[in-house]
Amino acid sequence: MDESHIDGDYVHSPAILNDEIYCQEVDNEDLDTDSFKYADRSVTRLIQTRNKRFLVVEGGKLKFMMRTKMQCRNEDSQFKICTYMNTEIPPATPPGMPAILMVSNNGREWIICTNEVEKSVYPKLQDQPLPKHIDGSSHEALFFLQSMKERKNWYRFESSQWPGWFLAFETEEGGTTKLILKKSDCDVIDRGFQLVNCP
Repeated sequence: MDESHIDGDYVHSPAILNDEIYCQEVDNEDLDTDSFKYADRSVTRLIQTRNKRFLVVEGGKLKFMMRTKMQCRNEDSQFKICTYMNTEIPPATPPGMPAILMVSNNGREWIICTNEVEKSVYPKLQDQPLPKHIDGSSHEALFFLQSMKERKNWYRFESSQWPGWFLAFETEEGGTTKLILKKSDCDVIDRGFQLVNCP
């Protein structure tokens, strides 16, 4: 795998234990993936930008909105981070923790996906259970969760389908902030998000 999208000599690879996210430093040598198995571990978090807006799914669209503490209890902003494990034996070190982001709205579940033709992101209705096994090194809904250096509880999500491209936010004219994919070669804040415990 091309190492140009990984900052420095290491990445922080998160792991989930007792409903908390922990980070460990791993060397980025020989980063590779084979296939993934559902780890059956997850945490639920709010995804927040630096300007205090929260990611929500509304009307089948992803957007960032201001939320009160009471509104943050709504299911449309509580993202379940469902983790996977690399099945390669012996396991190579993935560039972060493989995960799928899932959220509910009006009793229906959605996952965040990337477009296989163009570098964009969209919510996809998930009518079936999440796949127990993912063949290959990429999937439209699989991201690598990486801890941002020296920023507690800040993370970035690298697309497995588009290596070197990360979930990011962009504010349009009129003030609307949307979720996008953005290429990154540095650990900058607009390509990262704070994961906040649900109230």
